[in-house]
Amino acid sequence: MKTNSRKPSNSPKPSNSPDTSPEPAEAQSSKQHWSSSKERGSVLGIKFMLITYRLFGRKVFSLFLYPIIGYFYLMDKVSRNASKQFLNQLDQHLIAQGKAPKKLSSFKHIYAFGQSILDKLAGWGGDIDYSQLQFHNEDVLQQILTTGKGGLILGSHLGNLELCRALSSKYVDLKINALVFTQHAENFNKVMGQVNPSSNLNLIQVNELGPDTAILLEQKLNDGEWVVIVGDRTSVTQHKRVVWQQFLSKDAPFPVGPFVLAAILKHPVYLMFGFASEQDATYDIFFEEFEANPSLPRKGRDQALQDLIARYASRLEHYALRYPLQWFNFFDFWTLDNDTK
Repeated sequence: MKTNSRKPSNSPKPSNSPDTSPEPAEAQSSKQHWSSSKERGSVLGIKFMLITYRLFGRKVFSLFLYPIIGYFYLMDKVSRNASKQFLNQLDQHLIAQGKAPKKLSSFKHIYAFGQSILDKLAGWGGDIDYSQLQFHNEDVLQQILTTGKGGLILGSHLGNLELCRALSSKYVDLKINALVFTQHAENFNKVMGQVNPSSNLNLIQVNELGPDTAILLEQKLNDGEWVVIVGDRTSVTQHKRVVWQQFLSKDAPFPVGPFVLAAILKHPVYLMFGFASEQDATYDIFFEEFEANPSLPRKGRDQALQDLIARYASRLEHYALRYPLQWFNFFDFWTLDNDTK
C-alpha cells in the first residue's frame, strides 16, 4: 500500500470500528493504544451532573463544572499533556500556513469536554430539540430522505454526534443506529439508558466487527435506516491496520476498517458533525455528501483506500480548525501504539 513517506502501512482488512460513545477522560501515554485507558467518573458523579443541570439550569451547572474540571486538570497529567500536544500542533499548522496561532488553553479544552458530556445526556434525554439546531446543508438530507434509502454516516470524536438525535423531533421516520464500542464507557452508557430507556434501541454494541455485524448493518441500510460509524480512531483489536495521512501538518494513523466496511456495504456515505455554538445555546450541524458509490476495486485498491481516507482527514482537519476546543481525542493522535516517528 502506498503511504506517507515515513510510515509503513499494513494491508487493509475489515476491523472493528471505534466507539461513538464519549471517550474516557483519562487519556493514555504515547506508548499506549487509546483503548487501554480506563473510564473516569462514577455513575453517581454523572448523575450528579445531570441532576444539577435539571434543577438549576445550564448556567449553574457550568459554575459547578469549574472545580470538577479543575480537579481533573490538575490530577490527570496525561490528558492535560495530550491536550497541550493537540493545541500546540494546531498552532504550528496555522503558523506554517501563514496564519496567526489561536493560543488556546488546555483548561478550556478539557472544560469544553465536560460541557459536551452534558450535551450528550441532554440530547439523549430529548432536552435538545430541532429548534436549537443550526442545520447546514439540510437540503441534502431532505433530498435523500425522500428516496426512502438508508445511508452510512461517517463521524468522529470531533464535536458531538449525539446531537443528531435531536433531528428525530422533526424527522420522525428517521432511524439512526450508532455502532459503538462500549467497553470503556460503561458507566456513561448506564446513565444514558436510565435517562432514556429506549435509547439503547439505537445502539449497536460491538467488540469486534465480523460478518454477523456486517450482515446486520446491511439489513438496516436496506430497510432505509441510517448507520453511524467513526473514522478517527484506530481499531481496538487490529491496531496496525492503518493508513498514514497528514492531519494538521503531521502524519497521523487513520483506521482502514470504517472505509473498508463502507465499500462492503455499498451504500452512499455522508459526513456529519455536531458542534456546540460558542455564542449561544444552539448547535451547528453539518451534513455533507462524501462518497455516493464507495468501492475498492481490485486494481488500484490501495490507492482508492488511501484517497478515501485522505478526503476524510481533510474534512476532519477543516472542522478541527474551526472548532478546536471540541476535539475530544485525548491521546497522542499522531502516534500508533509503541511506534515513534
